[in-house]
Amino acid sequence: MIAIKNRQVELATDTREYLDGWEYDFATYGKSYGVDELKNKIVSLKNNLDTLAKRGHNHRPAEEGDTYAWKEWNQYQKYATSLEQAEIALNERQAEYDAAYSDMIARNREMLNIKKDCDIKNQRFDFTEDELWLLDKYRIHTDYTNENIFFTTTDNAKDRVLKAYELMLDA
Repeated sequence: MIAIKNRQVELATDTREYLDGWEYDFATYGKSYGVDELKNKIVSLKNNLDTLAKRGHNHRPAEEGDTYAWKEWNQYQKYATSLEQAEIALNERQAEYDAAYSDMIARNREMLNIKKDCDIKNQRFDFTEDELWLLDKYRIHTDYTNENIFFTTTDNAKDRVLKAYELMLDA
């Protein structure tokens, strides 16, 4: 109903027919769907296809005059096309996510190595136990922060990884 209000469609029109092109056009609107939304949409489309198949609308109607059968057949074709587009979009999003996640893991390993290398208890600093005890009194344990680098709710996984990397370089 939100799409109807956004497009200012009068309620007297056939809303299902109006929304069919909008709701199932993954080539245009599927780009804004994430992995979870696409998985849910695929489940929904498969359920719709199964329902139409149980009613016998998964094959071309034999009778030319049966408009209901042709409408259902056309709807089945739209669902099938949308399912293919959604699966392609899901594979693309999953590949983007996997690439960003592996990049994040690599950067986290790099940050962990830097943290271990900079640890005051590292053998390369060669402090005695007494010196470490004395130095511990003067230092405050906290995470590094920078008020100029922040995350927003609109940041995607790639942006978050890049900002975390920027923060690491700034430290």
